[in-house]
Amino acid sequence: MGKGPSVNLTMSSGEVIVRGNIAHPAMKRHLLAAAVSRKLPLQFTVSNNRGSSEAAAIHVSNGGIPTISVGIPRRYSFSPHEMIDLRDAAATVNLIVQFVREMKDHDLSFV
Repeated sequence: MGKGPSVNLTMSSGEVIVRGNIAHPAMKRHLLAAAVSRKLPLQFTVSNNRGSSEAAAIHVSNGGIPTISVGIPRRYSFSPHEMIDLRDAAATVNLIVQFVREMKDHDLSFV
């Protein structure tokens, strides 16, 4: 915690029927560009056998939708006393806002 938004490059449920996703390379490039332009720190994560997110269903919908998962690092997830660093929360919002602003200037033919 305290080192910026968490960018999940791969995520898998680890169950018998594996649900998960891999970050789309173009989405990763655009997200990194947004972070660099705002000088925002990022943390990269790989989650195997720890659950999945909605990105697991989205990235295979309609023949494939480019996805990437961005989150706020936390401790004690899903408990009454889950903890975050407020600087990470602010940096995550700033990153996503910058990412959306810059996407309009990029070639989206990969979609």
